[in-house]
Amino acid sequence: LQGFRNLGNTCYMSSVVSVLALLRPFANDVLGACPEGDPAEEGSVLAAFCRAIRCVGDKNRGVHDLSDLRAAVIRKEPHFQGHEQHDAHEFY
Repeated sequence: LQGFRNLGNTCYMSSVVSVLALLRPFANDVLGACPEGDPAEEGSVLAAFCRAIRCVGDKNRGVHDLSDLRAAVIRKEPHFQGHEQHDAHEFY
């Protein structure tokens, strides 16, 4: 299992993404709904989450950067902007 780069108090996000990505039935359903190649969906939370799921367990990728997921979430939930400490239950 490869990890996610800490972007400054983002371990809450990394832990939630890791757990959800490792729930294979859930992850497979999410991947089935991914907007592959749809430019209208580029930058969406779903598209960024799909990229993150694909990185979990891909030993060729090394450490993955979740900045695209973080940016997509911040567009929807601005209180995640900055580097304040958050808990996993706030992100989920």
